[in-house]
Amino acid sequence: MVYKFENKSQREVEQMLGITLKETRVYQEIKEEGREEGREE
Repeated sequence: MVYKFENKSQREVEQMLGITLKETRVYQEIKEEGREEGREE
């Protein structure tokens, strides 16, 4: 679904959906993945 909004800013998407992206499960999973990759390097 995110690819549909690739031309929009985070703020625009949040306003359209009525949520903050940081509250979503996808955001949390990506953030955790980044932490794990950072630890490996």
